[in-house]
Amino acid sequence: MSRHASAALAAAVTVAFAGAACTAGSDQGHGRPVPSPASSFVIPSPILSPRPFTIDDLSAVSLGRGDAPAGTEFAPQYSVDETIDQFASDAEELTALRVDGFVSGHVTLFIPPAQVADDAAPVEPGQVFVQQIAGLFETAPGADSSLRRYVSNLRAFDLRRDVRISDTGLGASSEGLRGTIGGEAVTIYAWRTANLLLVVSGSGSIPPQDVRALADVMQRRADLAR
Repeated sequence: MSRHASAALAAAVTVAFAGAACTAGSDQGHGRPVPSPASSFVIPSPILSPRPFTIDDLSAVSLGRGDAPAGTEFAPQYSVDETIDQFASDAEELTALRVDGFVSGHVTLFIPPAQVADDAAPVEPGQVFVQQIAGLFETAPGADSSLRRYVSNLRAFDLRRDVRISDTGLGASSEGLRGTIGGEAVTIYAWRTANLLLVVSGSGSIPPQDVRALADVMQRRADLAR
């Protein structure tokens, strides 16, 4: 498993104050105006902050069998929940995840249909592989720390000839990257929504826009989950 992470605090939702306009009634009785049913009352609405994500949200947000991109198949044997020991790539990352307040993770993998069998032939160049990573943290700052570390390690150790691509609209903090890993073209989106880290990567001949479409699916699900 590659290094994982998440970033930046979600903005609080502020509900606008509302009040009905005061209207004067016609003179009746002793000549006093009769109050309108819509008399002026200004009731301040509370400032609502989106709730943190929970373990139950991981499956709701994650990609599944029905999201398999063209040329791939959902791999159930590799699409699983992960503990902190499974999520960490090494002992150093394990320590960092503990400091960040890691709670739980989920990984989804889509692979070429020919690669599903145990005795599958070697992978041909350009074949499409798509991986999704979701990591739940106790707090948004912990997820943010993990995201920054993930991107830093990715660019330092794995990704070559990388360029940044548009990541607008993904969570509170995000990174879009395009480059090569092991000679294969790779598109990666990594972002944080509240206390949730999300990553989608696609390698081989998959168009970058198809990887972005999967990221958008996850972000919409995250929005609906809260």
